[in-house]
Amino acid sequence: MSVAPPNDRRARQAKAKLSADQAATDRLPPHSEEAEQGVLGCILLESIEGGVDCLKQCQEQFGGQDPFYDLRHSDIYLALANMRAADQPIDLITLVNHFRAVKKLDQIGGMAYVASLTDKVPSAANLPYYLDIVWSKYLARRTVQHHSAILAEVIEAGDLSEPAIIRAREGLEDIERELHRSAGVTPKYLIRPSAIAEEASQRFFHDPRLGDPGWLLPIDFKFRVRLKETTIVIGDDGTGKSTILLYFLLYLASQGGKCVGALMEEAADKSLWLLASQLLGQRHLPECDQSRVIIGDAMAWLNQRFSFYSFLGIADWRDILATFRYAAEHQGCNVFLIDSVMRIGIPDDDYATQHAAANAFAQFAMDYNAHLIYVSHENKGEGKGKKKARGSALWTAAAHNILRIERHEEKRIKIDGWYQDLSEARSGKPPDESLIRDIEAKIEKMRKMWDTRITLHKQRYPGSQQNAGKRFWFDHNCFQFREHFDDAPVNWLVRWKAKTP
Repeated sequence: MSVAPPNDRRARQAKAKLSADQAATDRLPPHSEEAEQGVLGCILLESIEGGVDCLKQCQEQFGGQDPFYDLRHSDIYLALANMRAADQPIDLITLVNHFRAVKKLDQIGGMAYVASLTDKVPSAANLPYYLDIVWSKYLARRTVQHHSAILAEVIEAGDLSEPAIIRAREGLEDIERELHRSAGVTPKYLIRPSAIAEEASQRFFHDPRLGDPGWLLPIDFKFRVRLKETTIVIGDDGTGKSTILLYFLLYLASQGGKCVGALMEEAADKSLWLLASQLLGQRHLPECDQSRVIIGDAMAWLNQRFSFYSFLGIADWRDILATFRYAAEHQGCNVFLIDSVMRIGIPDDDYATQHAAANAFAQFAMDYNAHLIYVSHENKGEGKGKKKARGSALWTAAAHNILRIERHEEKRIKIDGWYQDLSEARSGKPPDESLIRDIEAKIEKMRKMWDTRITLHKQRYPGSQQNAGKRFWFDHNCFQFREHFDDAPVNWLVRWKAKTP
């Protein structure tokens, strides 16, 4: 039996050891398919959103390197870069046509895969997040490759040589330079005070006697509706959140707001009738020509200031967001309502998607200089304030303001019961006048008690009041809310038209 010479045996052992190390490394190479898809999705989504030069940011970050692990993603990125260099438009159609022309469409996953990339990201504004991950994974792979090459050299030589040490050091220094290379590119969001000095200076001239800046509500309450903010409204099912929020939107519209309501729990025509009733101060009119003129005036006023996302049931949050962007860009809308987040197509326990949606909607409000209100039903369990909101905690964490709506349920239950007692007392032979007077007094006393309570749990604007509460009354005959029990209904249309020059 022959025995291999020591040097040959050592070489075979080194080769076997290196193969084992490489196999272990190759099983889980550092990469993130989701982040790579996110980068490409942002570039393609930019053609829809506009405003963010995603490809330029990628080229600055990558510096001519190909950081993609998936070969399909490398091919797509290279194609996008070449299309930009050739001054060709970049979108899904032109990209698909490019790969179809070079007969590589199937090689990159087909049209369905390319089209799915835009669904992977909520907004092109998320690009920096994905870029950091892709670049970090790429450098991690380079680090593994560099160390593997040095390892192979050391094992092959059977010793640690000075040249190997130098190459190891130089390779790591090169990787470190790549890691920090993008620091030399001026960050998009780095600004000096001079760029915003005028806006900051104007804040000094706000009269503190007028309260915090922002739009007012139709009730005297320590809360203002400000652009670039989001408000989450919490409340149990059936507390009248939709009705009161439409009333608030109506008042915001009188101050310059242009509103979009995504009310997936009510038909759009019913919501429009409710708004018109609140605007006119009456929910029923006699059927005549004069009434049609009045209703026509109300509808014309609302038509200039409101739009609806007309969908009943479980919608897709990405479609809602795309619709909001269109309304902001093409209709000048700046106040948006989602009622409710339970209807935007995300399961209660899918916290990851809820995180993405909450961030995307909050970013939308800031990017489009808008105010976004979204409704969340309450948890039935324990908890106070913002902890009562269902779903991911990020809905409340991302919100600038948190309101809670509460209905005085005991009031309506007791009044209904007393009306039944009153009917029975009056039907007696003879009627019990003493009992009738006693029941009528109870009803009148209960009617003076509040119907709805609103509580402010958070208001992020500097110096604003953080906690406040307000009780008010609801008029069933016109769906209006008022601050005092004996306030009469208001024809807002007549009042606001009188103030318009």
